[in-house]
Amino acid sequence: MCTLKTLTFLAATLLAAACGPLEPAESAGPAGIDHQAAALTDAPDLVLQSQTAQDVAGGVQMTVVLANIGTQTAGYMTYAFMQTLVNQPKPCYLAAWAPTSYGGLPYTSTIVAGGTKTFTITLAGWTRAKLQECGGDWKVQVDATNQVAESDENNTFYVPN
Repeated sequence: MCTLKTLTFLAATLLAAACGPLEPAESAGPAGIDHQAAALTDAPDLVLQSQTAQDVAGGVQMTVVLANIGTQTAGYMTYAFMQTLVNQPKPCYLAAWAPTSYGGLPYTSTIVAGGTKTFTITLAGWTRAKLQECGGDWKVQVDATNQVAESDENNTFYVPN
């Protein structure tokens, strides 16, 4: 699968082969902005803004907020996030995930540049105390299957349990 960075590199390589290297005057735009570097960042960039857990009737309510800190809209994702409890020697295993369409939104739902999306999931049968007994940290992967080409594909965050 090609990433935005790979496609940008291939395009730059083809242009250099056809036109030769860019002159410094062509690569620097107004106010000294390097448009070659800017092209690499003109994309969505999804990050974990917050994750909280609280006891509710029947389980623990996990709230995950994703933010798009990039410059473009992030399209639909089958796994907008995936979270697992990472602990040793693994006395517990929990995982949760949700698509961008979570909460009854259409499959075309997106996260606009500068926008956020909140997911609330209940881990049935658990309490905060039971989760804390498990130890470890929550590993949260945003865009877990890399469906969205982002300016930064480092989408894994660790949150204390």
